[in-house]
Amino acid sequence: MRNHIIFSFVGAIVLFMYQFLSWAAINLHSDQQKYTPLEYELLQCFETSGLEPGMYAVGQGNPANGQEAMWAEWTENFKGKPWAVINYIESNDMDDMVGNMSRSLLVNLFAAALLFFILSKTNVSGLKDTSILLIGMGLLAFITEPYTYSIWYKMPGMKAHLIDAIVPWFILAFLYTKLRNK
Repeated sequence: MRNHIIFSFVGAIVLFMYQFLSWAAINLHSDQQKYTPLEYELLQCFETSGLEPGMYAVGQGNPANGQEAMWAEWTENFKGKPWAVINYIESNDMDDMVGNMSRSLLVNLFAAALLFFILSKTNVSGLKDTSILLIGMGLLAFITEPYTYSIWYKMPGMKAHLIDAIVPWFILAFLYTKLRNK
């Protein structure tokens, strides 16, 4: 039980710090956070248009007209032309940074605790086997979520997500191996 608690808390901190490094300090995900000098014009356009907050695939046709009509509209008006994925958020409010960071840390705590529980139910021992298992889990998450999304929506930053699927999971494999051998 003691090792489970230690792994959960240290693992949560490892994940939290890695995410900070990946998204902010080192900014591996710069391709997904690009600046445009048109930002004021674009944001003004979104704000004055009455667009509801949400994520939009712009350039697909109107789904209210039915699948066949939507496909015809796409073929006629959008095929081979520019399109975009827009994640419109009505208010950029960073006043809840403490709340966001707390939720992130709690999610990482849950992930590390669940990970330790799963590992403790296996016969995995040694850094090599533990690394293969955890990196495999990271790669499964990468392949089924950001990579599949990028196939359809051309999302940039796949190298960064691939690094994210390997590095923190190797660190957690190392940590688990050290705790298991104590």
